[in-house]
Amino acid sequence: MPEESVDECKPLLTKGIKESQRSKYVQAFINRTWNERYQANISESALTLLWSTIVSIFTLGGLLGVSIGGTLSVKLGRKGTLLTNNFFSLTAALLMGLSSSVRSFELLIIGRFLIGINAGIGLCVEPMFLGEISPTAFRGALGSGTSIFLTVGILSGQVMGLDEVLGKEEFWPYLLSTTCIPAILQLLILPWFPESPRYLFIDKGDEEGCKKALRQLHGLADCDSSLEDIQKEKSNLAGFRAKKPWELFADRSVRWQLLTIIVINMAQQLNGVNAVRLTYTQ
Repeated sequence: MPEESVDECKPLLTKGIKESQRSKYVQAFINRTWNERYQANISESALTLLWSTIVSIFTLGGLLGVSIGGTLSVKLGRKGTLLTNNFFSLTAALLMGLSSSVRSFELLIIGRFLIGINAGIGLCVEPMFLGEISPTAFRGALGSGTSIFLTVGILSGQVMGLDEVLGKEEFWPYLLSTTCIPAILQLLILPWFPESPRYLFIDKGDEEGCKKALRQLHGLADCDSSLEDIQKEKSNLAGFRAKKPWELFADRSVRWQLLTIIVINMAQQLNGVNAVRLTYTQ
């Protein structure tokens, strides 16, 4: 499986598993744990609060992941950030897998938060990495591949959540732990890929490293032309100051493009489908 496919599937493989798992099993686990600790059944309101926290904290983790993804991609590199990001996935898988055996729903909450960070960083850095390592002629196709493999990840998680696979009550901790599978695959495959040539040349000033990466990615024939494109981009960026998000609205050249992106993404999130996905097992 190509590295980019693994990385694109990973964030919403987690989401697909979360949506297809049987919420009643997790809620029963919370109730049993509460009863063992306090010798009393948990109230309906407390159960709803804990369950809502487990579900929604994934989004908070995603917000944090997106917020730090850009900074990490500059400090660690695109490849380095994606490799480091697997730490969150593996730790989350371990915590969620152990939550039932150690009778701790707190581990579920922490694990969900960590896997949210993993998803946020992945969705931020992975398209950037793909765009910078791919030939110009294929960047559009690879860019659209992100959405395709997000859907594949959701479908894979829902299939694994079926009763015939890992959807039974005794298996839900293992179901949540399968988030480690894409992380392990990426740790095995991604090290064989070079770092982003653009990052090496523009951010690190490593021209030789950039040439080596371009030869590995594009071959000798297209290496020189790709290097020229990166050199031109670096020249265009000379003296350029990165704008703050709110400053973009004052720039007429990008204002309408920015508004279009915002409206489309808001419509995607506000159409109600997430509410259905999160509550249809209730």
